[in-house]
Amino acid sequence: MNSYINSFLRYTLTTCFLFLLAPNANAQIQYIVRAKSGLIVREKPSVISERIGKFEFNDTITIKKRILKRLDTIQDHEFKISGNWITVQTKENDKGYVFDGFLKQVAKGGRKKKDQQLLGNVKSVLDHTTRYHYYKSKDSLYQGKENFGKKYVFNTQGYCTEVYNTYNSKDTLVLDYKYEYNTKNQLVKHTNFHGKKVYSIESYLYDKKGQKTEKSKISEGKPNYKWMYSYDKHGNQIEEENYYYDKMRSKRWVSTYDKNNKKLKTDFYNDHQEHEITFNYTYNKDQLIKRSKTIISSNTTLPIEEFIVEEFADYNQNKHLEYNDRGLLKRTKIKRYTKNGILIRFEVSEKKGREDSIDSFFSGPIHNDNRTIVTYDATTGEPIKSQFLITENTKERITSYNTFKHNFKEYIRLNADNTIDDRTTYFYDYKGNLIKQVKYTNNGKKIYDITTYEYIFDKRGNWIEKKEFDDGILEEITTREFTYH
Repeated sequence: MNSYINSFLRYTLTTCFLFLLAPNANAQIQYIVRAKSGLIVREKPSVISERIGKFEFNDTITIKKRILKRLDTIQDHEFKISGNWITVQTKENDKGYVFDGFLKQVAKGGRKKKDQQLLGNVKSVLDHTTRYHYYKSKDSLYQGKENFGKKYVFNTQGYCTEVYNTYNSKDTLVLDYKYEYNTKNQLVKHTNFHGKKVYSIESYLYDKKGQKTEKSKISEGKPNYKWMYSYDKHGNQIEEENYYYDKMRSKRWVSTYDKNNKKLKTDFYNDHQEHEITFNYTYNKDQLIKRSKTIISSNTTLPIEEFIVEEFADYNQNKHLEYNDRGLLKRTKIKRYTKNGILIRFEVSEKKGREDSIDSFFSGPIHNDNRTIVTYDATTGEPIKSQFLITENTKERITSYNTFKHNFKEYIRLNADNTIDDRTTYFYDYKGNLIKQVKYTNNGKKIYDITTYEYIFDKRGNWIEKKEFDDGILEEITTREFTYH
């Protein structure tokens, strides 16, 4: 999906393990309600039980431990939702049950754990994939080679400590990266391996307030750089010095603040300790509205970025203008909000053109400008549509767009004459997993390929097996092996 778009969710399980009691968790478990019409709380774990409460769409549900009372299946449009009934407290503090098939559990821990949406106190995870080949003439399915991927290891706080590469072999497990943390879960050491040898080591130091004071790197046994940071008594960074061992010289940034801790300027000194640039900060009351730079040698001031806040009758708008090294506008970001703060439109314009023909000669051909527009539902904040546009010969045209409904996305790519070149639809479960993909031909009118996915989940909510079917024929099985703390 587009990096600006949230992943959308639909949930189906063809098979699921039934566990009566999940292990106690040290921390509370959080869920987000993803059912568009909300989630009903029942007196007993059954759809025919009396209703005693309701959670609304996007509400957060927090429980101390995940007790699975009963496995159930509920029909949701064309998909069957399999899940468990879990014990919750209603908003009125009554005990009840909700069906977790319509919930998305919130992943906690470090970035790598969150990116992979790993749930619970994961100690390690290793994935491997097996491809299958169907021979139509023999009406037979043959199993191909099993390929192993990466193994991730996490500490009890959910931060990645080791990454291994299997190089597609079950018997090969090579350590690629190692991460070490302090008691505040701040990274203090990052080691990169090449084979069995250490290739580089990045180290970090922090003061008692948790502020980073030093970052250093050793590459192939030799010191590479040391970056040092200092702060005033209010916690403002007042100096950064980047020392490079190969040059035996430093670059420095020295910042000045006012009594309200607003940054006024930053003076940059090059590796000859010459004052080269001053970065200036301009405010409207407490709001930063402009960053600019003054080149000392020529006494020339150029814009870096501008921030514009606009208020209209029906909405508020924030503009962020970014400029290149020559002070020319290169990117504009516009965010539009409702009066109560819900994002309803996000637009990014990229200026790709060069300043003149001489610049084009040295830097290559002039590229088309482009623009991305995303619109959102003013009530839920969910994306509705995203469009990608380019400018050709001063005329702007849409080249592709996505439309969104709940747990659904449709992608359309257009030809220059505005006819459909490619059309693909995607369906997602309530956990965010892709469960169906349909590709169309004949100007997007005829189905020519359907890919479906089936998942098996463990008692923590992580999928441990994913099957991929191409037009109903098994094509691939991906398995994830988990260990837990």
